[in-house]
Amino acid sequence: MQLTIQFTEINEEEIERFSRANKEPKWLTQFRIDSFRKYTGIPLPQPHYTNYTKIDSQLKKFSISGGKNNINLKEFEHENSYSIINVDAEIQKYAFEDLNKKGIIFKDIKNAIAENEPLVKKYFNVGDNKFACINDALFNSGIFLYVPKNTKVNLPFRLLFIISNQNARIFSKAIIVLEEGSSINFIEEKYSTESKSEEKSVCSDSMEVYLGRNSTFNIASLQNFDENTYNSSTRRAFLYKDSRVSWNQAIIGSGFTTLNLNNYLNEEGAVSDDVQIYFGRRNQHFDITSNIINNKPNTKGNIFVKGVLKESARCVFQGLIKISPKAQLSDSFLAAHAMLLNPGARADSIPSLEIEANDVKASHASSVAQVDEDQVFYLKSRGLDELNAKRMLVSGFLQQATEKITDKEFKDKIINMIERKFE
Repeated sequence: MQLTIQFTEINEEEIERFSRANKEPKWLTQFRIDSFRKYTGIPLPQPHYTNYTKIDSQLKKFSISGGKNNINLKEFEHENSYSIINVDAEIQKYAFEDLNKKGIIFKDIKNAIAENEPLVKKYFNVGDNKFACINDALFNSGIFLYVPKNTKVNLPFRLLFIISNQNARIFSKAIIVLEEGSSINFIEEKYSTESKSEEKSVCSDSMEVYLGRNSTFNIASLQNFDENTYNSSTRRAFLYKDSRVSWNQAIIGSGFTTLNLNNYLNEEGAVSDDVQIYFGRRNQHFDITSNIINNKPNTKGNIFVKGVLKESARCVFQGLIKISPKAQLSDSFLAAHAMLLNPGARADSIPSLEIEANDVKASHASSVAQVDEDQVFYLKSRGLDELNAKRMLVSGFLQQATEKITDKEFKDKIINMIERKFE
């Protein structure tokens, strides 16, 4: 969706003008306005651990830098996937004839609304947190993926974000719908060219996943923006009977990152797995929230987070397992562990349980610790220098998380990026 209006002060009139300029249907204009109203009505979280005004002030700057990108897209193309590339809020379009024959819809969200409006409109729901609402109000790009009943796709779907122009603003909305019995793999990657501008580039992206009965959605996500980019990500998954979602997320880049993930287990047999890996250096700040909401009996959720911080990097992790009164026999677990390589690095872990049923399993584990100097000394006594000793300890610490990533090519890419960043 080409951004045609530039403005710095966001209000309802400007949002309505932007929507009209893009010839959007009235219901979408109203959706944007409703989202903006909800955004203005939600206060920023208290800055006990994260100063959210830093990213909120950037998200309000709804403008985009001019000029053409200098990206060679061939470097990012992947033969063994169905790929859509988002460059500075411009969607590079691809035709997937073999998908069309199966009834699969995979296209940029603007065309999806124009060509499949009744279907797409069903899945437009206002976000459940402040940053999701501002994304809904201002999205200027995105994708829509629909997989019909009992359809299994062997090749993965791939969404690639690239920021090439300094001060670019990407607001992306992704909607993914799997009907009963369907199964897909999804890859998401985020990159940017190095920027030394005083102004930050911004990528605000939301993803909503609707899983029909007995469907399976596996996603591997890598965020490796340069450190002059701010990234705000929100994810929501709605799971129905015997469906399963598996999130494998690596956060390596960006100077300031917020990630909010909610899994709603809405029918019996629903299962969610969330594995997150992060590695921060310099003054990077990661704010990660991951929640499991067990709404029905016999549902299961797992959250597993491991991260490493060096220099003055910081991570705040907040996780919640919520089991409603009707969710008897549910089973959910949360674990978050961090390793600090320098005294200036800091990690805060805040796990929570809200249990309203009496026949369930729910627990959490959390730890934050400095790198073990005795282990470093032992490895140095075996011939390693200090750098390689710490690298080996980091690799071993993260292995429990990286080994859960089933896509070998993607797993190797994450490991290699962490090792390069470690140095």
